[in-house]
Amino acid sequence: MYTASRTASGTNRESSLNIRRILVPLDGSTFAEHALPYAMRIAAEAEARINLVHVHDPHGEPERLADAQAARSQGEQRARAYLESIGKQISPVSPVPVDVTLLQGRVADCVLDHAKAADVDLIALTSHGRGPLSRYWLGSTTDELIRRSAVPLLVVRPTEGDPDFAHEPPLKKVLIPLDGSAFAEQILEPVASLGTVMNAEYELIRVVRPDYDPGPDPFFSTPQHVPDEEAEALALEYLGNVRDRLAKRVSTTIKVDAFSNANTAQAIADIGNRRFDLIALATHGKSGLSRLMLGSIADKVIRGARVPILVYRPTDSEGQARASRNS
Repeated sequence: MYTASRTASGTNRESSLNIRRILVPLDGSTFAEHALPYAMRIAAEAEARINLVHVHDPHGEPERLADAQAARSQGEQRARAYLESIGKQISPVSPVPVDVTLLQGRVADCVLDHAKAADVDLIALTSHGRGPLSRYWLGSTTDELIRRSAVPLLVVRPTEGDPDFAHEPPLKKVLIPLDGSAFAEQILEPVASLGTVMNAEYELIRVVRPDYDPGPDPFFSTPQHVPDEEAEALALEYLGNVRDRLAKRVSTTIKVDAFSNANTAQAIADIGNRRFDLIALATHGKSGLSRLMLGSIADKVIRGARVPILVYRPTDSEGQARASRNS
Protein backbone atom coordinates (compact mmCIF):
# COMPACT_ATOMS: atom_id res chain seq x y z
CA MET A 1 0.00 0.00 0.00
CA TYR A 2 1.31 3.44 -0.92
CA THR A 3 1.83 6.08 1.74
CA ALA A 4 3.62 9.40 1.23
CA SER A 5 6.80 9.83 3.28
CA ARG A 6 6.73 12.30 6.14
CA THR A 7 9.30 14.46 7.82
CA ALA A 8 9.77 14.58 11.59
CA SER A 9 7.23 17.41 11.76
CA GLY A 10 4.63 15.19 10.11
CA THR A 11 4.26 17.22 6.92
CA ASN A 12 5.10 16.10 3.39
CA ARG A 13 8.60 16.88 2.22
CA GLU A 14 8.83 19.89 -0.08
CA SER A 15 10.66 19.72 -3.40
CA SER A 16 11.74 22.29 -5.94
CA LEU A 17 10.71 19.93 -8.71
CA ASN A 18 6.98 20.30 -8.00
CA ILE A 19 6.07 17.13 -9.87
CA ARG A 20 2.41 17.63 -10.59
CA ARG A 21 1.75 15.34 -13.53
CA ILE A 22 3.38 12.08 -14.63
CA LEU A 23 2.56 10.76 -18.09
CA VAL A 24 2.62 6.99 -18.63
CA PRO A 25 2.19 5.85 -22.26
CA LEU A 26 0.66 2.38 -22.54
CA ASP A 27 0.32 0.19 -25.61
CA GLY A 28 -1.88 -2.48 -24.06
CA SER A 29 0.92 -4.79 -22.95
CA THR A 30 1.89 -5.95 -19.49
CA PHE A 31 5.46 -5.06 -20.49
CA ALA A 32 4.47 -1.39 -20.79
CA GLU A 33 2.64 -1.55 -17.46
CA HIS A 34 5.89 -2.25 -15.59
CA ALA A 35 6.52 1.52 -15.57
CA LEU A 36 3.42 2.06 -13.44
CA PRO A 37 4.74 0.97 -10.01
CA TYR A 38 7.56 3.52 -10.37
CA ALA A 39 5.21 6.24 -11.52
CA MET A 40 2.85 5.42 -8.66
CA ARG A 41 5.68 5.52 -6.10
CA ILE A 42 6.89 8.94 -7.27
CA ALA A 43 3.35 10.32 -7.60
CA ALA A 44 2.46 9.21 -4.08
CA GLU A 45 5.53 10.93 -2.63
CA ALA A 46 5.06 14.10 -4.70
CA GLU A 47 1.26 14.17 -4.43
CA ALA A 48 1.09 14.21 -8.22
CA ARG A 49 -1.41 12.94 -10.79
CA ILE A 50 -0.82 10.11 -13.24
CA ASN A 51 -2.00 10.50 -16.80
CA LEU A 52 -2.40 7.19 -18.64
CA VAL A 53 -2.08 7.75 -22.39
CA HIS A 54 -2.77 5.50 -25.33
CA VAL A 55 -2.11 6.59 -28.90
CA HIS A 56 -3.96 5.10 -31.82
CA ASP A 57 -1.90 5.22 -35.00
CA PRO A 58 -4.32 5.03 -37.95
CA HIS A 59 -1.58 3.86 -40.33
CA GLY A 60 -2.64 0.59 -41.91
CA GLU A 61 -6.37 1.02 -41.36
CA PRO A 62 -8.86 0.13 -44.12
CA GLU A 63 -8.84 2.59 -47.02
CA ARG A 64 -12.62 2.84 -47.25
CA LEU A 65 -13.83 5.72 -45.09
CA ALA A 66 -16.72 3.80 -43.52
CA ASP A 67 -14.48 0.84 -42.67
CA ALA A 68 -11.79 3.15 -41.29
CA GLN A 69 -14.27 5.00 -39.10
CA ALA A 70 -15.69 1.75 -37.76
CA ALA A 71 -12.22 0.38 -37.02
CA ARG A 72 -11.24 3.63 -35.35
CA SER A 73 -14.36 3.66 -33.17
CA GLN A 74 -13.82 0.05 -32.10
CA GLY A 75 -10.17 0.73 -31.37
CA GLU A 76 -10.99 3.76 -29.25
CA GLN A 77 -13.56 1.78 -27.25
CA ARG A 78 -11.04 -1.02 -26.57
CA ALA A 79 -8.31 1.45 -25.63
CA ARG A 80 -10.53 3.46 -23.29
CA ALA A 81 -11.81 0.30 -21.61
CA TYR A 82 -8.23 -0.89 -21.18
CA LEU A 83 -6.99 2.40 -19.67
CA GLU A 84 -9.98 2.61 -17.34
CA SER A 85 -9.35 -0.97 -16.19
CA ILE A 86 -5.77 -0.01 -15.29
CA GLY A 87 -7.07 2.94 -13.31
CA LYS A 88 -9.41 0.66 -11.40
CA GLN A 89 -6.51 -1.65 -10.56
CA ILE A 90 -4.50 1.28 -9.20
CA SER A 91 -7.19 2.87 -7.01
CA PRO A 92 -7.40 0.09 -4.35
CA VAL A 93 -3.64 0.22 -3.63
CA SER A 94 -2.73 3.88 -4.14
CA PRO A 95 -4.29 7.28 -3.37
CA VAL A 96 -2.78 8.72 -6.55
CA PRO A 97 -5.40 10.33 -8.83
CA VAL A 98 -5.43 8.85 -12.33
CA ASP A 99 -6.88 10.20 -15.56
CA VAL A 100 -6.84 8.71 -19.05
CA THR A 101 -6.22 10.25 -22.45
CA LEU A 102 -6.74 8.79 -25.92
CA LEU A 103 -4.76 10.32 -28.77
CA GLN A 104 -4.58 9.63 -32.47
CA GLY A 105 -1.68 10.05 -34.84
CA ARG A 106 2.00 9.29 -34.97
CA VAL A 107 2.83 7.95 -31.52
CA ALA A 108 5.97 9.89 -30.58
CA ASP A 109 4.58 13.16 -31.93
CA CYS A 110 1.33 12.71 -30.01
CA VAL A 111 3.10 11.89 -26.74
CA LEU A 112 5.43 14.88 -27.04
CA ASP A 113 2.66 17.30 -28.03
CA HIS A 114 0.43 16.09 -25.22
CA ALA A 115 3.25 16.28 -22.68
CA LYS A 116 3.79 19.93 -23.60
CA ALA A 117 0.09 20.84 -23.70
CA ALA A 118 -0.64 19.11 -20.37
CA ASP A 119 2.45 20.57 -18.67
CA VAL A 120 3.81 17.12 -17.85
CA ASP A 121 6.81 17.02 -15.48
CA LEU A 122 7.93 13.43 -16.01
CA ILE A 123 7.28 10.68 -18.55
CA ALA A 124 7.54 7.13 -17.17
CA LEU A 125 7.66 4.29 -19.66
CA THR A 126 9.31 0.97 -20.37
CA SER A 127 12.07 0.34 -22.85
CA HIS A 128 9.76 -1.85 -24.93
CA GLY A 129 6.28 -3.31 -25.05
CA ARG A 130 4.34 -6.04 -26.80
CA GLY A 131 0.86 -4.65 -26.81
CA PRO A 132 -2.14 -5.86 -28.82
CA LEU A 133 -3.66 -2.40 -29.17
CA SER A 134 -1.07 -0.66 -31.32
CA ARG A 135 1.24 -3.16 -32.95
CA TYR A 136 3.88 -3.10 -30.21
CA TRP A 137 4.91 0.52 -30.71
CA LEU A 138 6.46 1.24 -27.34
CA GLY A 139 10.08 0.17 -27.99
CA SER A 140 10.64 2.39 -31.02
CA THR A 141 8.68 5.18 -29.34
CA THR A 142 10.94 5.09 -26.29
CA ASP A 143 14.00 5.42 -28.51
CA GLU A 144 12.53 8.44 -30.27
CA LEU A 145 11.37 10.10 -27.06
CA ILE A 146 14.87 9.76 -25.60
CA ARG A 147 16.19 11.66 -28.60
CA ARG A 148 13.49 14.34 -28.69
CA SER A 149 11.76 14.86 -25.34
CA ALA A 150 12.35 18.08 -23.43
CA VAL A 151 10.65 16.39 -20.44
CA PRO A 152 12.77 14.02 -18.28
CA LEU A 153 12.08 10.35 -18.95
CA LEU A 154 12.07 7.50 -16.46
CA VAL A 155 12.85 4.43 -18.57
CA VAL A 156 12.06 1.10 -16.89
CA ARG A 157 13.24 -2.25 -18.19
CA PRO A 158 10.25 -4.61 -18.06
CA THR A 159 10.37 -8.17 -16.82
CA GLU A 160 8.25 -11.20 -17.56
CA GLY A 161 4.88 -11.46 -15.89
CA ASP A 162 2.33 -8.96 -14.66
CA PRO A 163 3.49 -5.92 -12.68
CA ASP A 164 2.59 -5.70 -9.00
CA PHE A 165 0.82 -2.37 -8.53
CA ALA A 166 0.98 -2.75 -4.75
CA HIS A 167 4.77 -3.04 -4.78
CA GLU A 168 6.75 0.08 -3.87
CA PRO A 169 9.96 -0.18 -5.91
CA PRO A 170 13.08 1.29 -4.30
CA LEU A 171 14.42 4.61 -5.60
CA LYS A 172 16.81 5.33 -2.74
CA LYS A 173 20.29 4.97 -4.26
CA VAL A 174 20.99 7.01 -7.38
CA LEU A 175 24.05 6.76 -9.63
CA ILE A 176 24.94 9.89 -11.62
CA PRO A 177 27.64 9.40 -14.30
CA LEU A 178 29.31 12.62 -15.49
CA ASP A 179 31.85 13.29 -18.23
CA GLY A 180 33.07 16.72 -17.15
CA SER A 181 30.92 18.74 -19.52
CA ALA A 182 28.33 21.38 -18.72
CA PHE A 183 25.83 19.51 -20.88
CA ALA A 184 26.19 16.29 -18.87
CA GLU A 185 25.67 18.25 -15.66
CA GLN A 186 22.19 19.26 -16.83
CA ILE A 187 20.95 15.96 -15.37
CA LEU A 188 21.69 17.35 -11.90
CA GLU A 189 18.59 19.54 -11.74
CA PRO A 190 15.98 16.87 -12.52
CA VAL A 191 17.75 14.15 -10.54
CA ALA A 192 18.26 16.41 -7.51
CA SER A 193 14.59 17.34 -7.53
CA LEU A 194 13.41 13.76 -7.98
CA GLY A 195 15.88 12.61 -5.34
CA THR A 196 14.52 15.18 -2.90
CA VAL A 197 11.02 13.81 -3.40
CA MET A 198 12.29 10.27 -2.81
CA ASN A 199 14.79 11.17 -0.05
CA ALA A 200 17.50 9.54 -2.17
CA GLU A 201 21.27 9.30 -1.79
CA TYR A 202 23.58 10.14 -4.69
CA GLU A 203 26.89 8.92 -6.02
CA LEU A 204 28.66 10.94 -8.70
CA ILE A 205 31.05 8.92 -10.82
CA ARG A 206 33.39 9.57 -13.69
CA VAL A 207 34.75 6.73 -15.79
CA VAL A 208 38.22 7.61 -17.00
CA ARG A 209 39.54 5.98 -20.14
CA PRO A 210 42.97 4.48 -19.43
CA ASP A 211 45.84 6.92 -20.01
CA TYR A 212 43.47 9.76 -20.87
CA ASP A 213 43.30 13.21 -19.31
CA PRO A 214 39.66 13.93 -18.35
CA GLY A 215 40.06 17.69 -18.64
CA PRO A 216 37.45 20.06 -17.26
CA ASP A 217 35.64 20.31 -20.58
CA PRO A 218 36.15 17.43 -23.07
CA PHE A 219 34.04 19.35 -25.59
CA PHE A 220 36.88 21.82 -26.13
CA SER A 221 39.93 20.26 -24.47
CA THR A 222 42.70 18.51 -26.38
CA PRO A 223 43.17 14.93 -25.12
CA GLN A 224 46.41 14.33 -23.27
CA HIS A 225 47.83 11.01 -22.17
CA VAL A 226 48.54 10.86 -18.43
CA PRO A 227 48.96 8.03 -15.91
CA ASP A 228 45.71 6.47 -14.69
CA GLU A 229 46.33 7.59 -11.10
CA GLU A 230 46.72 11.21 -12.13
CA ALA A 231 43.68 11.09 -14.41
CA GLU A 232 41.56 9.60 -11.61
CA ALA A 233 42.79 12.27 -9.21
CA LEU A 234 41.78 15.00 -11.66
CA ALA A 235 38.39 13.34 -12.08
CA LEU A 236 37.87 13.17 -8.32
CA GLU A 237 38.75 16.84 -8.00
CA TYR A 238 36.16 17.69 -10.63
CA LEU A 239 33.52 15.50 -8.97
CA GLY A 240 34.28 17.10 -5.62
CA ASN A 241 33.53 20.52 -7.09
CA VAL A 242 30.24 19.23 -8.52
CA ARG A 243 29.37 17.65 -5.17
CA ASP A 244 29.93 20.96 -3.39
CA ARG A 245 27.58 22.73 -5.79
CA LEU A 246 24.96 19.99 -5.52
CA ALA A 247 25.18 20.00 -1.72
CA LYS A 248 23.94 23.58 -1.70
CA ARG A 249 20.65 22.38 -3.19
CA VAL A 250 20.02 19.07 -1.45
CA SER A 251 20.38 17.73 2.09
CA THR A 252 21.46 14.14 1.60
CA THR A 253 24.50 11.91 1.25
CA ILE A 254 26.59 12.60 -1.86
CA LYS A 255 29.51 10.30 -2.63
CA VAL A 256 32.04 10.57 -5.45
CA ASP A 257 34.14 7.98 -7.26
CA ALA A 258 36.41 7.87 -10.30
CA PHE A 259 38.01 4.86 -11.89
CA SER A 260 39.59 3.74 -15.16
CA ASN A 261 37.76 1.51 -17.60
CA ALA A 262 38.02 1.26 -21.36
CA ASN A 263 34.31 0.37 -21.72
CA THR A 264 32.50 3.35 -20.22
CA ALA A 265 28.94 2.25 -20.94
CA GLN A 266 29.40 -1.28 -19.64
CA ALA A 267 31.14 0.00 -16.50
CA ILE A 268 28.25 2.37 -15.74
CA ALA A 269 25.61 -0.30 -16.36
CA ASP A 270 27.47 -2.88 -14.27
CA ILE A 271 27.93 -0.67 -11.22
CA GLY A 272 24.34 0.55 -11.53
CA ASN A 273 23.00 -3.00 -11.66
CA ARG A 274 25.05 -4.10 -8.65
CA ARG A 275 24.57 -1.24 -6.22
CA PHE A 276 21.90 1.26 -7.26
CA ASP A 277 18.16 1.65 -7.72
CA LEU A 278 18.39 4.28 -10.46
CA ILE A 279 20.90 5.61 -12.98
CA ALA A 280 20.50 9.25 -14.03
CA LEU A 281 22.26 10.64 -17.08
CA ALA A 282 22.03 13.26 -19.79
CA THR A 283 21.92 12.40 -23.45
CA HIS A 284 22.34 14.53 -26.52
CA GLY A 285 20.38 12.28 -28.85
CA LYS A 286 20.01 14.03 -32.20
CA SER A 287 19.88 17.55 -30.85
CA GLY A 288 22.59 18.84 -33.17
CA LEU A 289 25.14 18.96 -30.36
CA SER A 290 28.52 17.31 -30.71
CA ARG A 291 28.41 13.79 -29.32
CA LEU A 292 30.17 14.01 -25.98
CA MET A 293 30.92 10.90 -23.97
CA LEU A 294 27.51 10.66 -22.37
CA GLY A 295 25.71 11.49 -25.59
CA SER A 296 27.29 8.52 -27.33
CA ILE A 297 26.95 5.95 -24.54
CA ALA A 298 23.48 6.68 -23.14
CA ASP A 299 21.83 4.22 -25.51
CA LYS A 300 24.27 1.46 -24.51
CA VAL A 301 23.72 2.16 -20.81
CA ILE A 302 19.94 2.03 -21.24
CA ARG A 303 20.19 -1.30 -23.04
CA GLY A 304 22.67 -2.75 -20.57
CA ALA A 305 21.08 -1.57 -17.33
CA ARG A 306 18.49 -3.62 -15.47
CA VAL A 307 17.63 -0.74 -13.13
CA PRO A 308 15.52 2.23 -14.27
CA ILE A 309 17.22 5.14 -16.03
CA LEU A 310 16.33 8.81 -15.58
CA VAL A 311 17.19 10.36 -18.94
CA TYR A 312 17.27 14.06 -19.72
CA ARG A 313 18.15 15.75 -23.00
CA PRO A 314 19.65 19.20 -22.43
CA THR A 315 19.16 21.92 -25.00
CA ASP A 316 21.91 24.04 -26.52
CA SER A 317 20.77 27.10 -24.56
CA GLU A 318 20.72 25.23 -21.25
CA GLY A 319 24.23 23.92 -21.74
CA GLN A 320 25.54 27.31 -22.76
CA ALA A 321 23.88 28.98 -19.76
CA ARG A 322 25.35 26.41 -17.37
CA ALA A 323 28.80 26.78 -18.92
CA SER A 324 28.56 30.56 -18.51
CA ARG A 325 27.54 30.26 -14.85
CA ASN A 326 30.40 27.87 -14.12
CA SER A 327 33.07 29.86 -15.96
